Amino acid sequence: ALLSTAADAFRGTMSTRHEGPVSTVAISADGRVAASGGVDGTLRLWDVPTRREAARLAATGGWYRAVSMSADGRSLLAVDLKRTTAELWDVAQRRVLHTVPQRAVDGALSPDGRTFAVIVDPGVVVVRDTTTFAELSRFPVGVSQRIAYSPDGTLIATTDRNDVHVDRVADGTRLATLS
Repeated sequence: ALLSTAADAFRGTMSTRHEGPVSTVAISADGRVAASGGVDGTLRLWDVPTRREAARLAATGGWYRAVSMSADGRSLLAVDLKRTTAELWDVAQRRVLHTVPQRAVDGALSPDGRTFAVIVDPGVVVVRDTTTFAELSRFPVGVSQRIAYSPDGTLIATTDRNDVHVDRVADGTRLATLS
């Protein structure tokens, strides 16, 4: 279940207000803040306990394919596939902190919120610091479409056609290919 029994008081329905399918969602570790993106090009924040939209961060006309939130709910990474952009947001300030300069197809924020990784054209993962935005590592991943961090933030898994690759975040060393 998405919410634990400790969060049972949050049960209820939130009106999505998206004008099309919701294609991605993320939630803070405490279950109080959620983010959703849709094919309608809107990126929204939700106050889960009140079941209300807290903010509409963007309405680009694009397609938000991926959102990833730090455990504390302070940072949000959003990838708009139609515009091929990845943006790091300050949730409290409701503003973009950084836009990745390369064309992006997917991205993820590390569980501790200290780094984020983005798949950029052509098939390269770029890992950046969330404070300085400095590039920390870069490595090839093939024709990758999806990315995910391990719970401890030291590994990244990516898809490559019919395979899954597992690489070390720090230096891109390939640790496994799952075929």
